[in-house]
Amino acid sequence: MKIPKIYIITLLDKKDRQRKVHAQFQHGGLSEENWEFFYTKKLETLPTNFSSKLFHKRYIRNAALGEIGCTLSHRKIWKKVSSIENGFGIILEDDVSLENKFFEFIKDLQVKDLHKRFYNKSCIFLLGHSKTAKENLWMQRLKQPLIETTYLSNTKFGINSDINLCGTVGYLITSKAAKMLLKKNIFFNLADDFKYYHSKGVIVYHPKLPLVYEDLNENISSTGNEIKIFHKLYSRRIFFEIGKVILSSFRLLIYNFKKIFKK
Repeated sequence: MKIPKIYIITLLDKKDRQRKVHAQFQHGGLSEENWEFFYTKKLETLPTNFSSKLFHKRYIRNAALGEIGCTLSHRKIWKKVSSIENGFGIILEDDVSLENKFFEFIKDLQVKDLHKRFYNKSCIFLLGHSKTAKENLWMQRLKQPLIETTYLSNTKFGINSDINLCGTVGYLITSKAAKMLLKKNIFFNLADDFKYYHSKGVIVYHPKLPLVYEDLNENISSTGNEIKIFHKLYSRRIFFEIGKVILSSFRLLIYNFKKIFKK
C-alpha cells in the first residue's frame, strides 16, 4: 500500500503516549513501515531563528517555550516533506485519538490520486481540530460551515478562512506547501496559525467529519497549555454561541449569493 509517510511528534519522555499511539496503529492494522515517531525535546531557550518581536506584534503577548517548540517540530518535519519531489506527509501529535474512519481514509488514500489532483498545489488538509469533542460537532459545524468542498480519499473537506488556532493534532501537507512555509528561516508564528498560512498562499481544508481528535482525558496539551474544550454549549455562553451561529450563517448566505451572481 503506497501512502504518504506518517510522522508522530512526541517528546522523548512521553512513553505512555507513545504506547497509546502504537496500540492505535496496531489496532487499525497499519504497518510500522508507514509511520514513525519524530522525537523531540523540551526547549530550554528560544531558538535563534525565532523572532519574539514579530510574535508579540502578531499575538500581543509573549511566546511560551512549549508552543514555540511545537512549531519548531512541525517545521522540521516540513523540511523532510519538502525534500520529496511532489510529495506529501501526514503529521500527528502524540495526544491524538484516531477514529476508525482515519484508517479507512489512509487505506483508501493513494499517492497516485494525490499526485493527480494536488501535486502542484500548496495545501494543508486538517484531519481534525484540537480541543473538540464528538458530542459538540453539531455546534462546531453550525459555527464553522465549510465552502468549496472537495473529496480526498473517502472524506469530505471544505474551506473556511475564519477558522484559526484550532490545533495541529493531525493534518496532511503537500511538499509545495511545506516549501512555501519554509521560505524564510526566521519564524514567529504558532503552529496552528492557519490564517497566517493562508496569507502565504496555502489552501487550508477542514474535514466535514473529523478523522482524529485530541485526547481530552489529559489535562495538559502537548504544548504545555491547559486543555479547554471548544464549541461546548455552556449555559452562561449560550447567547455568545448563538451569535456566532447567526454570524456564520449570514456569511455563508452572502457567499452563496455572490456565487449565484457570478454565474
